[in-house]
Amino acid sequence: MRRRLQPGARLHLDSSDGPVRLDVAAVVVDCDGLLMDSESVWLQMVEQWLAEHGECDQDAYDFLGLSVDDTALRLLEAAGCSAGGDSIAAGELVAALSARYSGLLTAAVRPMPGARELIASLAGTVPIAVASNGSRQDVTRLLDQAGILAMVETVCTIEDVVRGKPAPDIYEAALRRLDVDPMRAVALEDSPHGASAARAAGLTVVGVNPDPTIEIAAHHRLGALDQISVIEPGRVAQGWSR
Repeated sequence: MRRRLQPGARLHLDSSDGPVRLDVAAVVVDCDGLLMDSESVWLQMVEQWLAEHGECDQDAYDFLGLSVDDTALRLLEAAGCSAGGDSIAAGELVAALSARYSGLLTAAVRPMPGARELIASLAGTVPIAVASNGSRQDVTRLLDQAGILAMVETVCTIEDVVRGKPAPDIYEAALRRLDVDPMRAVALEDSPHGASAARAAGLTVVGVNPDPTIEIAAHHRLGALDQISVIEPGRVAQGWSR
């Protein structure tokens, strides 16, 4: 972990409701679908599983932002297994999904538009944590390939908590490591489950997703990361709301 920075950043959001200014002490960001274009890989894999089990009345987007453990349980329930899923079957499916997903995460998985630039602009101003339902191996590999890993203070993954998103555990763990009050932190999330986790942990949530049909319980909604900018100290902007 790098030396913790003196907290304090001013963010300008071009939100759907107009320009917004946020003064924050820390920024906590999701990885898949927010920093890296890996969510599409996950959804395609889940969609393939559902197609192979035609009796499943589910949409792949229902699993957006869930951990592999929760996904396995819900897939088994959808396929007609007993409520909660058989423990052996669930464990086998978790292992199979994890191995398949890790194998699909090649160097071709690119950062989301504006991700590297935003993290670079924040890195010298405010502490940053990544909070992901993914495995540490997958998340750190993706961030390292993108040149983002070295710019963040800490990475919290599913191995660090008992419950994944939508439970608040991962966000709470990230804030403990940064030693920042949730009321002074902002979360960037692209999924409904991730946004629910961040809100439950007490952070201000900025939902970032170009698809307006995906409902995200966020305080502010954006279509892309390039709608966020870091304001230089001393710069004054008119007409902003907090």
